[in-house]
Amino acid sequence: MNNERKIIGHLYDDGSIKLMPNVNIAMNDISDGFHTFGSLYHQRAILFAALVNLNSDISWKSWLDENGNKWFDSDEWFLVCIDTPEGAYSYHYKREYWGYFDCQELDKSKPFDGHTEKDVFRLLSLAKKRNTYEFVWEPCFSESEEDKDEL
Repeated sequence: MNNERKIIGHLYDDGSIKLMPNVNIAMNDISDGFHTFGSLYHQRAILFAALVNLNSDISWKSWLDENGNKWFDSDEWFLVCIDTPEGAYSYHYKREYWGYFDCQELDKSKPFDGHTEKDVFRLLSLAKKRNTYEFVWEPCFSESEEDKDEL
């Protein structure tokens, strides 16, 4: 990534952006000054792949939608989904990410349940599935009788 900063527009307090005239910049190169969209997209893919691979028994991927159509009428996109205890959650990814997801490949996707980005919290139910909220504390040192008396 080129670290040279370019002023391409103005971000307003309400979150809207007004671009300067004749701005020609790729979406992946747009940055908040710390991360580009391309970098964040890649990081999301890696993090979701980790979740999918840890939950491969309830995850799947497919090149085709439930009707047998290509995603976005292109050979470049696939869908990967986790059927969490609270419902499905999925993302579309480009072909280059296919091998990152070690899960069942379906000929066609399962029917869409209508989930949206607001349902991302369904992913937290994966931790409940694995009982990862419970933990056992074990001291990392051996307690002497003197130490116990001081407690």
